[in-house]
This record gives sequence, C-alpha cells and structure tokens, in this order.
Amino acid sequence: PDSCDIANGTSNDVDADGVPDSCEDCNGDGLPDDWQMSQGGLPDCNGNGVPDTCDITSGQWGDCDGDGRLDICELVYDNAADDNGNCVPDSCEYARGDLGLDGEVDAQDLAYLLSVWETNDPFGDLTGDGLVDGADLAALFGGWGPTGFVTCVTPTWATVVQQYPDPAVVYDSTLRSKIIATGLPWRVRDTATQMEFVLIPPGTFNMGCSASNQDGCYSDENPVHQVTLTNAFYLGRFEVTQAQWQATMGNNPSGWQGDLNRPVEQVSWNTIQGCRRVCVCRRKRSGSTHAEEARQRRSTAGQRTQAARTMTAKLGTSLGTTTTPVQAEPDAAPVPSGRRQPTASACTTCWGMCGSG
Repeated sequence: PDSCDIANGTSNDVDADGVPDSCEDCNGDGLPDDWQMSQGGLPDCNGNGVPDTCDITSGQWGDCDGDGRLDICELVYDNAADDNGNCVPDSCEYARGDLGLDGEVDAQDLAYLLSVWETNDPFGDLTGDGLVDGADLAALFGGWGPTGFVTCVTPTWATVVQQYPDPAVVYDSTLRSKIIATGLPWRVRDTATQMEFVLIPPGTFNMGCSASNQDGCYSDENPVHQVTLTNAFYLGRFEVTQAQWQATMGNNPSGWQGDLNRPVEQVSWNTIQGCRRVCVCRRKRSGSTHAEEARQRRSTAGQRTQAARTMTAKLGTSLGTTTTPVQAEPDAAPVPSGRRQPTASACTTCWGMCGSG
C-alpha cells in the first residue's frame, strides 16, 4: 500500500498528501506536480491542475512557437491575434507559411508570396530578413501541406458562438480560468435545433437545504452534502420555447399558449424521455452516429444546482441582450424566452443539456 511505502521510506511524499510523489509526477523529475506548481516551480497557465509542459506533451494543448507557454494562454492572457478563430496564434501560422490562415500551406500561399517577390512585405518575408526572396520560398516549401497545429476542440454536435468567456459577462477571473481550463468553447449552438448552450465548468458545492426563518426544508432536501461534478457540461442559455418543443415533438403541452416564444411547461420527466428518443432517431436518420449527438436531456439536479450557484455568484446579468428584465406575477403568463436577462433563475429551468465528456 502507498501508506506503507511512504512510512518505510521506499516512496517519498514531499507534499504530505498520502500519495507517493512518483504517482503525481507527470514530467518525471521526481517531485509531485501539484507541490511544484504551488511553489511556482512549474507553470500552469490554463489552470487545469496539470503543468503546461505535460499538457504540451500530451498533445491536447498546443504550443505552436515552442516557447513553453500554451497557445491558449497567449491568446487569452497575452492578447495574441487569432483572426481565423482556430485557437492558434496567427503569428505561428504566418511563420509556417500559411498566409491564408486556412490550416494548410498550399498553392494559394505560394501565389501570394510570388506576388510580393523582392519586396519587404511582412507576410511574405517568412525569414524576417527584410526581403521576400529565395530563402522565404524555401521556407514556404519546407512547411508545405497541413500545418498540424493543435486547434480548438469543438463538440461534434455544435458550432462555436464564442470561444472564450467574455469578461464583461463572466467577470470573475477564477471562473473564466476554470472555463478556459476545460479546453472547450464557452458558447455553442446546437446544429440540429439551433439552441444556444453555455459551458458550466466542473466544481464542488454543498447540495441540500439549509432552513431559514422564512422557509423550512422538505425531508428529501436533507442532509446537506458535498457534491463534485468532475466533467464540464453544456446548459441551455434560455428556457426551451414552445416553438422548439413543438418542432421536435409535434405537440405543445403548455398551459400558457398564444406565444410560441414562451417557455414550454407542463412537461413531465417521462415526456422528456420521449423527446430524447425522438432526438436520437432524428439524428441517426440524418447520418449522425457520434455518441455526443445522442445525449440531449434534462440536466440533473446537481448540474442545475452547480449552474445556479456558479452563475448567481460569478456571472454578470447579461449574455449580450439589451432588453429590460420583465417581472411576472405568480399567476401571469410566462415571459417569452430571451426577453428577460438570462440570470441563474432562468438558466436553471432549461432541460436542453448536452454532456461534453
């Protein structure tokens, strides 16, 4: 057992966490990674708990210029340009000869280089000697073909709306770092339904009811217990509208009808399972076989709690909308989806959630 190895001295435990250092040492230098990072000895610029050197070695995170700093950190924190939005600094792509920023050095790039021959064009001057000449032509041919850089990870079922969290919305820097650390885009749109989703990062929280002077607790809300969600997940930005439900299921069970932009209601858990089956069948008929594309479902209680507490404490009140929040009386019709600011109370009623891992 590890405890015995540590006790008898056959295994070191520098950080005294009960785990042999050799089991927490991704770079093989004999010291636990978490201890080295806490001492400032190993950088972890994306905040995922893994040294950047190990992220690069794994091939899951890019370092296109080989300077030891992750590309994503240069883009997010160092304001490096990424005009084509592929999570690779443009400077690396230009240096490779991909002047069109399309992921490949090809005839288009050759044509451009020849068009600026014997000038000091900064894009054609791949070698940086002040003149576009044979050396630059050799450099371009040396990088011919796909660039092979590590690009963005995009869910197969979605298109990216916004890759990185907007500081004006996710104003807590720690939460922004947690979102970035997942390596997944912050906002995406489901290809099949055109519904928009936002990423909720992993986290730990206390789940359960704490009685107050105004409200008590139901028996099934106790005891308060710690819950850890180890995987990030996507949650619908807005409530599912009656129009969206009807387009998929062919019916509208809502009591408050008359405006298809209102949230769908009167939907039971069993009904949602039927919706999942319809979604899966339609996706299979369209040729989709990826498991991720068959996972639309209602979020779990734990996921909704994590999202609510995260967004209430850390998120701004707007994701780009400029409308004024509309307050409804308890017996009044629901406010149309998207008409109110998408706060935690709105987001946590969504059933459209796609797991990310």
